[in-house]
Amino acid sequence: DRQGAVLLEYVPPQGEPQSMLISESHQFIFLAVPKTGSSSIEKALAPYRAPLTDEFKKHATCSKLKRELPTGIWESYFKFAFVRNPYDFMQSWYFYRQRDELANPKHPRHHLYTGYTSFEEFITTFARKEWLLPQVEWVAPAAMELQVQLDYVGRYETFEDDFRQICQRLAIPCPTLPTLRRSRNDAGASKLWNSRTRAVVNDYFWQDFKAFGYEILR
Repeated sequence: DRQGAVLLEYVPPQGEPQSMLISESHQFIFLAVPKTGSSSIEKALAPYRAPLTDEFKKHATCSKLKRELPTGIWESYFKFAFVRNPYDFMQSWYFYRQRDELANPKHPRHHLYTGYTSFEEFITTFARKEWLLPQVEWVAPAAMELQVQLDYVGRYETFEDDFRQICQRLAIPCPTLPTLRRSRNDAGASKLWNSRTRAVVNDYFWQDFKAFGYEILR
């Protein structure tokens, strides 16, 4: 379990919840894959948070939860997460790390600032250091032969429709999803990608492409 890699890379904005969302009253577990709209879902479903929530960090993987949750909860609770196209996923990470707060040399994570880094340099450095787990680790770890361990895996691309289905499954009112933590990932996006940057993402995230059926571009 490479959970530590996630914690090193993810720099939560001030005020963001540091623990995951578990509801005992409605018996669900939300596994928050980074950069897939998790903050919006946590805000919308905050009224259902339970004390058990505080025992696990926000981005705990399904492997960790399955090992450490009290007996019976993993099997009986409704477990869900969201995933995202790997190209868009990495593009979002790049712009997320260009946040103004990280530009301050006094910020403890200033070394993660990408304001002076090209996208290609960021992608290749990322591949060498393996800063972040593939998304599949949260829902269908490789040790389990990519078999999805959750009850529902939504798509960032169909975010609101999938969230409505989750609320229907939980028999709760479907609140409006707030727009939070959106990265500046639409500016000049087409110029970021070429055969080299795509090849790096294709190689590192091959499990995500296979498990979630996203199209591989060359």
